[in-house]
Amino acid sequence: MSNQDPPHASTSGQADPTPPSGTGAADSQIPSNGAIAPGEIILTEQFLSDPTWPSDLMLSLDKSNWAEWNKRLTLLSEGHGFSAWLSRKLKQPDISMHPKAHWIWANNDISLRAFILRHVSAIEYEYLGSLVKDGSAYAVYEQLKQRHEKLGLYTQVLLLKKGLELCFRHGTHLSGTISEIRCIYQQMAVMGPVDMENIFTVLLLNALGEDFQDLQSNIQATSNNTTFSVNYIVQRIQNEENLQKHRVDQGIANGNMEASIFVATDNR
Repeated sequence: MSNQDPPHASTSGQADPTPPSGTGAADSQIPSNGAIAPGEIILTEQFLSDPTWPSDLMLSLDKSNWAEWNKRLTLLSEGHGFSAWLSRKLKQPDISMHPKAHWIWANNDISLRAFILRHVSAIEYEYLGSLVKDGSAYAVYEQLKQRHEKLGLYTQVLLLKKGLELCFRHGTHLSGTISEIRCIYQQMAVMGPVDMENIFTVLLLNALGEDFQDLQSNIQATSNNTTFSVNYIVQRIQNEENLQKHRVDQGIANGNMEASIFVATDNR
């Protein structure tokens, strides 16, 4: 942390120690909870809250709810004047040149960071590590964004499969299904394009889903490795086929899936 970063503070947004009061003629022209920052920008101390935020909208990788969570947070930040902190377009004023503005910026940043942290799951909170205390709201947000938008092929596969399972049904709100499909599309879009090789990967992994679920899970667990590719998946499946032939020759039952995974992993 640099000597200009905000100190540790409570989630109420109040920094400790008490910031110094600004002086000069300019301060008399702005509210008592405001200060002039570089560029004649007036900063006003604010505290972010939203009593209408859904209680069940806690950011979680397991729920794949980044698109909905991010949209709501972005709109809330824009509506309450915090978007410049979330995007880091507004830099923290120098404490020696603009002491009061420096502390107001810090308090507002702490308030936004605390709001974000109150609306993530326990696993997400732990994932952020030291950022929950030392990081800016922007750093926390960007870390979560990277985690949820750059998940790789495995998540794209799951999202595509989830989308293919959705159907319009009589007696249901058709517009609701459109919203669900759009949400899945938006999540996939930020992860990058799905090319034809990725489609082949989807088909291969999906075909393992009934009789070879353990092998499917084992392959999916390696999806973020640099060696992960269609050829790698095909090789793993062919290794399984060779193992089955060996079991037939040895008179061994085909139900020993643990041995299958072990051998397939060792023969990569």
